[in-house]
Amino acid sequence: MKKLLFILLFVPLLLIAETETISKQGIAGKWETHFGYGVIPTKDAKTDRLIISDDLNISFEMNFKDGRQQIVNATKSNIHVNNDIYIVSFDKEDETNFKLVFSGWDNGAKKLLIGMLYLYENEELFNGIPVSFKPSS
Repeated sequence: MKKLLFILLFVPLLLIAETETISKQGIAGKWETHFGYGVIPTKDAKTDRLIISDDLNISFEMNFKDGRQQIVNATKSNIHVNNDIYIVSFDKEDETNFKLVFSGWDNGAKKLLIGMLYLYENEELFNGIPVSFKPSS
């Protein structure tokens, strides 16, 4: 009984210990919407894409259920890094502005970016949407 209790309490801690915050080099690449492990997205679910270059230029492709698509870009000068948190400002004149705030983890076998997409109009926040991205397959 004691051995079983030990296993139940400490094995999950060992698994968690292997996961590390993703590095700057680790975020470079092509990413797509992550719907959740074991989750089958609905037929009308749209996949967004995030492309991060080695020099931190970012392209974010948002696909909407009505068929519209919007692509916004940010250069390294529009990205603020605070420790392991990335704050990306996608600014467009006379349109909705976006801020993507994210971080991520890497356990060697899987990587995931998680965060929030904040929507602004006339410099006023009006919505926030949770997002997560896995490497594109």
